[in-house]
Amino acid sequence: MRFFFFLIVIVATLSFYLGITLPLMVFEKFFFFESESSLIQIILQLWHDKSWPLALVIGLFSVVLPALKLVYLFLAAFLPIFFTKLTWLSFLSTLSKWSMMDVLVVALIIVATKTSGLAKASAQAGLWFFLSAVILMAFATYLLQKKQKIT
Repeated sequence: MRFFFFLIVIVATLSFYLGITLPLMVFEKFFFFESESSLIQIILQLWHDKSWPLALVIGLFSVVLPALKLVYLFLAAFLPIFFTKLTWLSFLSTLSKWSMMDVLVVALIIVATKTSGLAKASAQAGLWFFLSAVILMAFATYLLQKKQKIT
């Protein structure tokens, strides 16, 4: 069980890295122009455009909190005595609730772009890796909670 948990956390970490560095979506405008951006590129572009509050919010909820959750999951894998306590698990559950919001926002942007008729938008590998990271982190948190209820 411990090896399985550790494997889930490793795969979630790789998926998270790929999810924030690979393009999330691609926009095609007027059949000639195409743009694709990763989550990191979007945050940096917002910062460069002086949209600091938006860049900070997206960076916090899309990068910092999931990375913090991965750190806690790694610590729970290596130091299970300290990190399976109820306070840590409730903290991880709180973080989980915010992670799916990013996937929903990107999906809404794709749907809005497709229905506007001005451009075509489609999901790219980064979105699917990010989604898999969120699901794997939620599953790892569930396993920790289940183990806490057993012991």
